[in-house]
Amino acid sequence: MKRPSPEDRNAGFSLIEMVVVLAITALVFSIGTLSLTALRRLKATDQYASEITALMNDANARALNVGTEQSVTIDLQRKQFFDKISPVIELPAAFGLTVKLGKETITDTRLLQVYFLPDGTSSGVEIALSGPDGRSVTVVTNWLTGLSQRSLSHGE
Repeated sequence: MKRPSPEDRNAGFSLIEMVVVLAITALVFSIGTLSLTALRRLKATDQYASEITALMNDANARALNVGTEQSVTIDLQRKQFFDKISPVIELPAAFGLTVKLGKETITDTRLLQVYFLPDGTSSGVEIALSGPDGRSVTVVTNWLTGLSQRSLSHGE
């Protein structure tokens, strides 16, 4: 059996070097995971606003195509948006919700209806969402055209 030479004994990594490399790898992985989680939260408010905008625009298109009045219900207590066809959109409890119909701002626990008429008009509504991330998005449905648009209020 051959004895290892002094050069062979120093080959490779020591246990301390391996532990340091693993610790750095774990740190980089955890920072990356936290960054992705924060990014998902930032998109959440805008994503809900996009879904609500699509729901409103779908109801408007149905009213024009079918020729009958369509409506979207807003349940302020449960923070839900729904119509007869589409899946329910429910905001998490941490979200703030304010609805303005006409000139009246409503924040209590009522069921509200937004109507879309066959001539393209609607009852109009302004929906302000504020997410737990501090971002606010407003969805506005124009009463004259029935079209809905969203816009970031702050925290862009």
